[in-house]
Order: sequence, then C-alpha cells, then structure tokens
Amino acid sequence: DGESTMSDEPLVASSTVEEQAPPPEKLTGISVYPGIAYGLCQQFSAGDLEIPQFVIEKTGTRGEIQRLRAAIATVDKQLGALIDSADEDMPAEAAAFIDVHRTILRDPTLIEETVDIIKEKLVNAEWALSLRLEKTRRDFESIEDDYIRERIKDIAHVVLRVQRVLTGRRSASSLLEAEGLDETIILVADQLDPADMLLLRGRDDLDIAGIILEEGSITSHAVILARSLEIPTLVGVKGACEILETDVPVLLNADEELIDLSPSAEKRRNARQRMVVALARMREFGVRRLPIVDEEGKLVGVISNSNLVEELSSLLDSLVRNIHSSKTREVALRSDE
Repeated sequence: DGESTMSDEPLVASSTVEEQAPPPEKLTGISVYPGIAYGLCQQFSAGDLEIPQFVIEKTGTRGEIQRLRAAIATVDKQLGALIDSADEDMPAEAAAFIDVHRTILRDPTLIEETVDIIKEKLVNAEWALSLRLEKTRRDFESIEDDYIRERIKDIAHVVLRVQRVLTGRRSASSLLEAEGLDETIILVADQLDPADMLLLRGRDDLDIAGIILEEGSITSHAVILARSLEIPTLVGVKGACEILETDVPVLLNADEELIDLSPSAEKRRNARQRMVVALARMREFGVRRLPIVDEEGKLVGVISNSNLVEELSSLLDSLVRNIHSSKTREVALRSDE
C-alpha cells in the first residue's frame, strides 16, 4: 500500500442541505473503546422496517406457517454463511455472538409460540413475530440482572432478521446494499446487530473509522464486538440519528467522550495523524490472542488482552473446547475456578 497525502481541509458533504437551525457544536456519550476518528457520518437504519399487519382467513394459516418456517431456515443459513466466510482476523467474540443468534433462532418455542399466535389471532407471520417479541420483552423487564436483561436485544435482532426475509424488503438507508464510499466514514445508528456489523466490516469498500450509537450499553453484544474490532465507539449519544445526518463531517473523540461537529483545522490534522498511527499499530499488533502449545502441538493456553468479563468467559470456553488431553483440561477448569 502506498502512502497517500491527507489534506487538512474539512470534509464537504456531497449534497446541499436546506437551511435550518444550526446543530449543537458537540454531542456527548459513553466511551466503550478509546480513540479518535474523523470522517463523514453514514446512517445505518437496518431496524427501520415497516411490518405489515393484516388478518388472514383460517384457511390461510398453513401458508403463513410455511412462510415462517422458510424464513427462519433462510436466516439460519445466512448466519451460517457469515461464519463460514469469516477471515482469520475475526474476533472469537464474533463467532460466539452469531452462535447465540442461531441458538435463539433454533429455539423451538420461537416457532411454536409464533405458530400459536398465527392460529389463534389469524394474523400474518410478520405481525405474529412482533406480538411474540412484545410478550418476551415484558418477561425480560422483571429481570434484575442488567446483562441478562440486555439479551432481549439479541432476540429482537433475530426476530427482525426473520421479518426482513418475510417482507422481502430492507431499509432504504441500509449500508449493507450501499455503493462503496471513498471517504472515511463514522457509522451512526440507533443500535446495531452484531451480524450486520460483521457484514459491514467485511466490505473492503467501506472504511469505518468510528461508531456512534444512540442506544446501547457496555454489555450489548454489538458494543463488545466493536471493542474487539478496536473501533473508537460512543454509545448513549442522545439525538445522534436526528442531528448526525449522512455526509455530515464529524470528529469522534472517544477518549473525551464527545463528538465535535465543527472541529478546527488543528483538531482535524491531529485526528488524522492519530488515525494513521492507530492503523499502523493494528497492522503490527493485529493478533489479540496468542496461542500457547505444548511440545506435541496441543493447545494448552492463550495470551489475551481481553478487558471484559464477557470476553474472558468466551475465551475460556473456547480454550476448554480446544484442549484435548484430560490433564490440561483439568488445569484449565481449575484456573477458571
């Protein structure tokens, strides 16, 4: 790769925006991975899907149930293909989160309870899934543990993917089908599905330097994945989707937990320098986990820079699954204790 010169001139939006009240100069959020990034905002609205709601005849229930089963099978195949096509740089957390989604998808109650709703209420499959999800949301509201309660979002992501297949439509503003962009981009969304994040990461024509989420918490799988991918990320940024329109240039400073909508030339220059250094560091130290093998070549340990309990748990699970001798397995289990 040849070195390219980077101008200190501000990025310019590709389209003219009608005059309106000026946006605030800064937004704040919660940092989940440090770093600085400067680029053009690109909104991602995979969840912006209009769900059709209509009543069906009793004779139409069989057809709706068949549609539901076919859509679930299609999503399972899509998630499996995502894992199969993963490169060696994919974090272990990514595969684990996709496995979680596939487990939810294969839960018999997902089909059984949705089928019951179709039969009892005589509604289409998309609507039945929404009703099933709302019931699950109410059940999760009573859970005190924040991490477990957060898992309702995983179920919602899975349901949405099935609904996408059922409707045969995707949000018009989805970056998954957008053309490649020449500029560095800052991804802006209300929330992110880990699978969608991996699909976006897999596009060589998209240079995602930062992520801004209006919702989310430090325990969400998308946030944990962003940390594993070492992308500067802010969550809980109120008004992000309304204020940070597509092609608006911003400076994301996750170190200071703020977004600067009108950075000075010096800040832009410093940000670009930081981005170049960070990219060089990632290329040099890209491997976040170094396997330890014994004399026979068997895996007996892993050196890791994981910094969350959830990441460490995933690492230990992976380690135990791959240890073959009973002696080293016993050592691993003791270390877990």
